[in-house]
Amino acid sequence: NAHIQQLSDDGHQGLSSTTMKVRNPVPYRNPKNQFALTMVTFGIYGLYLHHQYSNEMKRYANIGKGGFKLWNLLFLLFAFALPFWMITRMFRFLRSTKQLEAQTGHATKLSFGFFLMWSLIGMVASGGTTLIMFLFPDLGGLEFIKTLAPAAVSMWAAFVPWKAFEDSLNTSWTLFFTRN
Repeated sequence: NAHIQQLSDDGHQGLSSTTMKVRNPVPYRNPKNQFALTMVTFGIYGLYLHHQYSNEMKRYANIGKGGFKLWNLLFLLFAFALPFWMITRMFRFLRSTKQLEAQTGHATKLSFGFFLMWSLIGMVASGGTTLIMFLFPDLGGLEFIKTLAPAAVSMWAAFVPWKAFEDSLNTSWTLFFTRN
């Protein structure tokens, strides 16, 4: 077994196929196969694996709560609505911020178009940066830059609207509380 040989090579002593089968009730799972099965089943096998991993940790190591609970299943059933809920909250917050701006007498660039523009900029810039990083040659010890660059671009595209909200609120509250 290649897994047992790798563990022995890493300095673990007294391992054999026989001892692994007797002492380890948790089956060895090939990560490549698990990932492939998860992709092929569109994530359903991944849910099963999560349940199995959780049960095994609870049963054999007394870690965690075990497999799925009712609230896990409820979340999975309604998780698809979370992004829509967050978008709705963001637009309600935008509306409230614009009302506060109107009440304090100042205006900013906050609008639906502003958020749409920065969402598109973020998608295009992050995707473009990812593509450019994919085309870069091997960077050796600096390979992590290929991951950090698209993440930084994405964070920048999220920061600009966030900063606009913060600036608007700071100005609005200053005007609100300093007026007679």
